[in-house]
Amino acid sequence: MGQPLTSPRPSPLPRRERRGRNGFHVFTGWGVFIVVVGFKMTTENFIVANGKRVEAKLPCSIEDFLKAQALLPRSVVVEHNGEAVVPSEFAKRQVSAGDRLEIVKIVAGG
Repeated sequence: MGQPLTSPRPSPLPRRERRGRNGFHVFTGWGVFIVVVGFKMTTENFIVANGKRVEAKLPCSIEDFLKAQALLPRSVVVEHNGEAVVPSEFAKRQVSAGDRLEIVKIVAGG
């Protein structure tokens, strides 16, 4: 009988950190390439629109948010935190972090 067939565990590759282009941190090791982008994503920049988290420049008006999402304010119906908003208030009503919007497009036709 010979010795059991076991292989020694390979030693981990050294983990290296270097600055990549544009100042991003780049980590390498174990064949993995990870880029850490130099910006902070917090809940301060997000609202919930139609059940999905959407990043926005906050605070802003509903009209500004709709334009940023490439939606014409005259062609949608909006509910802000459970309350229907008339189109004449879109420019006045402010959206803050964590707010909920329900946006429905108006479509004409038969």
